[in-house]
Order: sequence, then C-alpha cells, then structure tokens
Amino acid sequence: MSIRILLLLLLALLAPTLASAQAETYTVQVGDVIRIVLPGEERLDRNFDVDRQGRILLPEAGAMQVAGLDERTMEARIHEHLQQTYRDLDSLRIYVKERRLLVNVLGYVEKPGEVILPANASVQTVLREAGGLRSGAQLDRMQVRRNGKRISFDYKAYLDSGDSRHLPPCVPSTPCSYRPHP
Repeated sequence: MSIRILLLLLLALLAPTLASAQAETYTVQVGDVIRIVLPGEERLDRNFDVDRQGRILLPEAGAMQVAGLDERTMEARIHEHLQQTYRDLDSLRIYVKERRLLVNVLGYVEKPGEVILPANASVQTVLREAGGLRSGAQLDRMQVRRNGKRISFDYKAYLDSGDSRHLPPCVPSTPCSYRPHP
C-alpha cells in the first residue's frame, strides 16, 4: 500500500515536468544550425546550416529537407538518409545546436539584405545587424512581412515610451522581412 502511495506521489510530482518536456518540441527552421556527430567521418562530423530552402547539404548523401520537422523526426530522417551512403551509424548523434532566424532586411537601412540572428532576436537586433537606419527612415511606418502578410508598427512610439508592446517579435519558424520606409 505504501509503495503505491509513494509511486502515485512520485508520478504526481513528475507529471508537470514530463508534460513540459513534451510541450517543448522544437521545430527546425531556416537559419538553424544542425550538429551531426559521426566519429571517424570528418566530412560529416560537423555543423550544417539550414539553408533558405530549409535544407542541409550532407556530403556524399546530398541535400535533405529538414525545416518544419521536429527534432526527433529530423534525427530519424537524417539517419535513414545517411544509411544509403554510410554503413556504421551506431555512434551517430544529430541535434539542433543553435536556434536562429534568417531575416531579410529591406528599405532605409545601411546594409540591406539577409541577416542571421539568434532565435530570440528583437527589432533592435535586426536593425543593428543591418547597420542601423539611414537618414530619412520614417520610424512610425515600419513593417514586418511574414507569410505574405504585412504588419505595420510604430518604432518611434517604442523609442519614445520604451514599451516593447509597440514592437512585433520575429516569430521562430516564420521567415520575415523588416522594411523601414523612406
């Protein structure tokens, strides 16, 4: 009887931890860094960037789509893909080493173009990586574009108030562009 009570108590204590571990399933996105570890295979034992099309390029095995997959599915598919080329995969380890965003910055910035940022990057980080705003940029008419939708925001209101609610976050696994207007 006391063992059952102890097991139930232990289960009750661990249930929230188990539930949160399941809820934290990460989806691979464009810009992420995938680490593949296969001792003895120098060409494969390294980091791989997820390219703009959501793929990684595996030596001798070719390109493989990974964006949009959860980590477990990605690991299983890469393992399956590599089995066609490599024999001994017993020591193979695959994981997301770094979560990042690929952002295309357009408009009145010093260095327009693509920038790769940490997954938790803010508008300020995007603008800094793009060399800052150019003279003439209208801070009250900035835009983020995601999945074909435009989200306008007032960066000047943020600068005046310090209230981050004026800023749209760049959402992981959603490619976006920032565009300060002239």
